This record gives sequence, C-alpha cells and structure tokens, in this order.
Amino acid sequence: VRRDGQYLTDVHSEEAVRFITNRDKDKPFFLYVPFLAPHSPMEAPKNLIKKYSDRPLVSIPKENPLHNIFPANHLKRTQQVYAAMVDSMDKAIGRVLNALDDEGIADNTIVLFLSDNGGFYGFGADNRPLRGEKMTVFEGGIRVPAIIRWSDYIPKASTNHQVLSVMDLLPTLANATKINLSSRPIEGINAWPLKKQSSFKGRDKDLFFVAEQPTASPLYYAVIRGEWKLVQVI
Repeated sequence: VRRDGQYLTDVHSEEAVRFITNRDKDKPFFLYVPFLAPHSPMEAPKNLIKKYSDRPLVSIPKENPLHNIFPANHLKRTQQVYAAMVDSMDKAIGRVLNALDDEGIADNTIVLFLSDNGGFYGFGADNRPLRGEKMTVFEGGIRVPAIIRWSDYIPKASTNHQVLSVMDLLPTLANATKINLSSRPIEGINAWPLKKQSSFKGRDKDLFFVAEQPTASPLYYAVIRGEWKLVQVI
C-alpha cells in the first residue's frame, strides 16, 4: 500500500488533485479514483493507528464462521488499523473535494461515492445491523452507502431509499450530463429522476447476485424483486 515511502491512499488523492488542477479547463472531465482502502494488506500511517488505540474490541457475530477464530488482541489491532485506513481515505476525499472548491467548479461537478461491497469482518469491518459480509449475498455483503453531490441540482442532506445497482451508474450519469448512449441494450436503469424523488417509480427489473469465497465455502445466489429477496446457498 506504499509507493516510494508514501501511503497509497495519499498518492491517490495527490494524483486526483493534480489532474483536477492541471486539466483542460475548456473541457468537461471524468475522474475515477479507486481508493484501495480499506483493504488488505492492513496497513495505515502510525499516527492514525495511534489515534484509534483506545477503540474497544468489537466481537465478530456468533453466526459468522470467523467467530472466535482470531485472538482478541489480533482482532482489536486489526480493527484499529481498519479505522485508521478509513480515516485516511476520508481525509484524502476531503482533499479532492477541496480541489474542486479551489477550482470554482464544485457546484457544477457531480461527485459520486460508493463501495463495491460490504466489509470483511476478518479485516476489521462491522456491517451490523446487516447480516453477512463481503463474499456473501446477504445485505451486509451487497448493500453499501452511495452518496451523490451536485449542489446545483440536488438538495443538500436529502435522502432516497430506492434500490439501485452499480449497473445503473452509466445510464444515470449519461442522462444527467445529457450524453446519448448507443442503441446497445444496457442492463442498468436511468435513475436520474431521483433528484425529483416523486417522479421516480423505482426499479422494475430483477437484480441478481452471486458470490463465492476463495475457499471451499458455499456459493451464494440472490435475486431482489421489489420488496422481496431470495437467497440460495449451495
């Protein structure tokens, strides 16, 4: 997670800020910043780990196969590092947002933040009250926060509880930026009317999920239809 002595999360933010600052200011831009944190290997700046040295141990749920596998001191240390990694990413995102402010383009820039999956208890995460974790199709494995900011169009502190998928990002952002997509079929739906919450009727397509742990563990399948969800473990 380090490059030339630098913490990689910091490198990501520095490169993102450099791109924003040095971009062609006469053209729109798309910037994808895939932070690796929090992820193994579990490493973080020492000062941030020290900041969370008093974080109490959070036990792994009893129904989780990892329950009681890790010694308490090891698990506590991992959870402290995990918190430090999240803290580092939070600061890095702040630097990117500040760069948009400094460039005077924050109000007309769509910022989207989300994770690709739920956390893994073995690396210090805690998905409760949701069940499950990364590499499963329970809510703790597939339901993640998604935050979108476009202050010119989206009311601050507004919320929406519609079910969305990462597949919806392409048609949604294309519609928001008035980009015409090709005629090729797209699995996702255009959810941009979410900014006018009363005009969005929600998803009318089923959502399918599959997950497999890199061991002899079971295969997990799931489908979400409306307010219902079916999970099958093989």
